[in-house]
Amino acid sequence: MHDYPYLEKERKYNVTGTARGIMTPVHDLVFINAQNQTLESLKSLLFNEPLNPNKRNANGSSNIHQGDLNYNSSHISNFSNQYQGFPVISSIESMYILGYLSSNDLRLGLEMASINRNGFSPSTKCFFGYTSDPDNDSSETDLYSDRAAASSSGATNEIYSNSRSAIGSYFPDTGPEFFDYDDNESVYVDLRPYMDHSPITVFPDSPIDLVIDIFRQLGIRYVLVAKNRVLYGIITKKDVLKCANEMDVSFTSSILHYLFPSIW
Repeated sequence: MHDYPYLEKERKYNVTGTARGIMTPVHDLVFINAQNQTLESLKSLLFNEPLNPNKRNANGSSNIHQGDLNYNSSHISNFSNQYQGFPVISSIESMYILGYLSSNDLRLGLEMASINRNGFSPSTKCFFGYTSDPDNDSSETDLYSDRAAASSSGATNEIYSNSRSAIGSYFPDTGPEFFDYDDNESVYVDLRPYMDHSPITVFPDSPIDLVIDIFRQLGIRYVLVAKNRVLYGIITKKDVLKCANEMDVSFTSSILHYLFPSIW
């Protein structure tokens, strides 16, 4: 399969543990902090230039250098595939999830901004949306609680099907919108059309076998680990496959050791 992560549909994986144990925790995660992001800071993140957009100096501003917005052949060749995408959070203080932005969609949004210009500069700020109160937010797609509620009725497959409709990417025909706030000096690039605003999430204590089933049924590449929309980490398909195979090998070895102790 050319190293592409593949989960066998008919295979029974002998796994134990929870999502917390296999996720990449938030402190090791590259994410987009929606506050004070600029075209330049996002370009630096996307093209793996020496700038950390989540790192702020003492006065809270981005440590960015000024450059142009052109995406020439050298930028295209330097396009970083190290990250498939980035969770978008409202702030470092809250870690509240606004959505998920794939690398390809972020690249598209920045390219459209460079084409349309509309007075954009490297320091033009980018808009990802507003936050709502997590305690009153009923839109979270958490398959752990949904599956538990439906397991007794045999409606698990229906949950997977319904949840998949919450995943989507909207590719606009035009470039990012720009608009003025009450402060007439502020012009923003609206990147909301490029985001997945309802990423699939699981609780930190969701069983690993549930996570495997989610990847199998939905055919997705990642799930976010969150509670009340607060980001805890991320699990990719490769993470799940690695965990499943390692645990399976360990389980098989223990069975063989029990049955054939003389060969060990």
